[in-house]
Formats: sequence, structure tokens, C-alpha cells
Amino acid sequence: MNHPMQPIARDRYGTARFKANGICRWLVDTRRLDLNDETLETFPANDRMQFAQLLGYAVERYAEVSYVSSESIASASAIMDLLPKRRSDAPSAFDERSALGHPEQPTIATSAGRRFQANALIAWLHQKKVFDFTSVLADQTFAREDKVQVAQLLGHSIEEVADIVATLRRTERSN
Repeated sequence: MNHPMQPIARDRYGTARFKANGICRWLVDTRRLDLNDETLETFPANDRMQFAQLLGYAVERYAEVSYVSSESIASASAIMDLLPKRRSDAPSAFDERSALGHPEQPTIATSAGRRFQANALIAWLHQKKVFDFTSVLADQTFAREDKVQVAQLLGHSIEEVADIVATLRRTERSN
């Protein structure tokens, strides 16, 4: 099953980019994850393609990555071609007021109920304690939508994600 494509918009320099997930970006920016780690090559291409999108890759750079499928390149390029050519012509695509959130992960049926389809790479990073999801949830510097997307990427159940959303909303109201 394929993962959903991240939204694409032009940044302030006019470069078409995927919408980054702040938590995934933080993993790389703080060097908790080395993108040159050969272990990453063992993950399915779909998981690595999604992770590249979650990092906010420029569409043109994404098209040059060896594991990205021609179908994914064609889809991203088609979206990019529909965008205004200059950033000043574009709506505020990735700011907090944007209607473009993160796409929802597909769900799968399990014996315990419906769960979000995990991204194996994100789940591995959590399992290897590259990051602690409980700490990420408590960290106010990350956007709620980034936290919810990571919960889905970890393969949580629909009920667990609903509980996480409710808890985050309560925390935001009390602050």
C-alpha cells in the first residue's frame, strides 16, 4: 500500500517543496538521524519516499533521489506545475493558517481493530529510541498536526490517535 503524498507549495524563494513534518525535520537537524546511514537503505522505497517528503525536500531534488519511483515523480511534478510560478503569487501555503494540513495515513484492519498504516522507517526510529514519542507529545515546540501525523506514522489505532488529539486539545486550552 502506498503512503499519501505530502502537500506541495512554493517556499519564500519560489522553490516547490513538500510540506515538512517538524518532528521528522528535527530528527535530522539535531543529528539524531544520519541520512547517510546505510541502514536506511533496507527500508521499503515507499517508506523512504514518504520520509523524504516529510523532511520537506524540494520537488526537483526529490526527483533525483534513486529510490523515488517514476510514478511519484510524475505526481509531484504535476502538482508542482499547477503552482504559481513565484512565491508572492501563492497563498500562505504552509503557515499555521493554511487549510493544507498533513495527509492522513491509510488505515488497515487488524484483529485488534483498525490501525493507521505505519511507516516502517519512523517505527524503527522510535523502536531504536532515536526519539521518544511521549516526550515529543509533551514538547510544545512541535505543532499538533505534526504530532498527530507521527502518531499515525507509528501505526497507532484510530482510537489511540483520537485520544492523543483530545489530550493535545485539552493541553492547548489550559495553556
